[in-house]
Amino acid sequence: MVGNKWLGVLCVSLLAVWAVPARSQNISSSISKSSAHAFISASQQASAPVASSGASSESPQKLETPLATAERLETPGWWPTKHSVSRQDFVGTPECARCHATKTATQLTTPMAHASTPAPSSSVLREREQISRQVGAYTYTISSDATGSIYSVRQDAKTISEPLLWALGFNQKGQTYIYQRNGSYYESRMSFFKSLQGLDLTPGHDPEMTANLGAALGRLLEPSTLRLCFGCHTTAATTSAGFDPTHLMPGVTCEACHGPGAEHVALMHD
Repeated sequence: MVGNKWLGVLCVSLLAVWAVPARSQNISSSISKSSAHAFISASQQASAPVASSGASSESPQKLETPLATAERLETPGWWPTKHSVSRQDFVGTPECARCHATKTATQLTTPMAHASTPAPSSSVLREREQISRQVGAYTYTISSDATGSIYSVRQDAKTISEPLLWALGFNQKGQTYIYQRNGSYYESRMSFFKSLQGLDLTPGHDPEMTANLGAALGRLLEPSTLRLCFGCHTTAATTSAGFDPTHLMPGVTCEACHGPGAEHVALMHD
């Protein structure tokens, strides 16, 4: 129970500080420090033992030290990034809702539940036929229609483009996009920012001029980074069979924090 409370606070903290423009580093830093402080305080409160009715009110309570992720990976039990379960162990939110309708309905209204979506389903993209931004010598454009969105960058007479596959972020701060090029996954160099109502540099990308159009379009996501991105924004993207975005569940669902539900459902049916 303590682990689940801590993980829930951690997830909220991570999603709350998602993305601010690269030029707003001071704001980003202050938000991160504030969220970290809130996370530590909440995790300490969650892990504090409850005094029994016979205990002295003057007895100091001992706080358990939360385990680091590396330690969680070494201990028995569920942890989201262990990747030790199969896709068949997950039952999906509709199955959870059969017994936990009220909690599920509330969860579905949270930003966590909408931390990712297939790009063709992104409201940010569907509501805008075209979004453009000039950055130095490069012109960035995202063009959308009923079939999906095409992300492109142009320099003089040369243009390269790719269809967007995934939109990460609920647009409380903004939204970043994932596309595939030559069989590999990439993160878009431009993200949509709510405060700007337009495109700007994705956090973590080099603001300096890039050497070529391919690099200007976005950065290659190494397999380990790819698993981390989808591990926070989706559910069951990586299982014992490896990374498989074709069978993931968009967003942070009930099972992302509580663990796969197949065994629990089977027990309830017995």
